[in-house]
Order: sequence, then C-alpha cells, then structure tokens
Amino acid sequence: MSDQIIDVNLSVKVINGQLIAHLCIANTASKMVYLDDQTICYDNTIRGDYFRIKTEKGKLIDYTGMKVCREVNPESFLKLNVNEKLETDINLSEVYELKKGKKYTIQYSAFQPPYFEEQDLAKIDSNVIDIIYK
Repeated sequence: MSDQIIDVNLSVKVINGQLIAHLCIANTASKMVYLDDQTICYDNTIRGDYFRIKTEKGKLIDYTGMKVCREVNPESFLKLNVNEKLETDINLSEVYELKKGKKYTIQYSAFQPPYFEEQDLAKIDSNVIDIIYK
C-alpha cells in the first residue's frame, strides 16, 4: 500500500451479533490529503459498496445498502494532515447479505474522488481480513 495517498487498516469484530468493520485511516504521505467524508464512511454510515466481501468459495457478497448519487463539492472533503489519523466504525451486517456461521474475506476498497488540482483520483485499499461471522 506504499503508493497510496493514505494507509487504511481494517479490523472486524462481531459485537452484539453484528459484524462491525473498524477503519483506521492514516495520512502516510508527505503532504496534507483531502478525503471525501462519504467514501471513508466518516459519520459511521455507509452510502456505497466500499467493501469487497467474499465467501470461503470466493463468491462476492451483494451490497444491499443505500447508494447515494451526489455532486462532490469542497465541503465534502476532510483535511488529513501528515501523520494524522481518523477512525470510523461501519455495521456491515446492515448492508451486506451476510450469514452467521460463515467465513468471509473482507477488504475496504474504494476510489477517493479528486480534490481540484491538488489531488488526483486515488484507489484506496485496506488490508484483507478473514473472519467467521458468529
């Protein structure tokens, strides 16, 4: 992930029967980066298919949550200074067709929109997690 503008560390836990993804997003670049708040689920709400979730047999799990079509504007971006981090939690059980007792491979994977001429479109991928949904 060294060529990415940010580092995304994914961890996943089952909490009260729900599969919760925790993202720790860190700016490892040498300058400030601009992150679209909805793409990184900043308010703990997911508005698009930003996770690749596969079954043990490699079948991609369908996203069933809301998808928001919107115009991305400067107010949509958060500034993340060099070495600064932010964290967010997303309930995957609410937006993906997951079944208890099954093993899943999960990765956050999204395209970060460009920020004017200061930052290009960027592909952001987290580490990959294997978990049994209990």
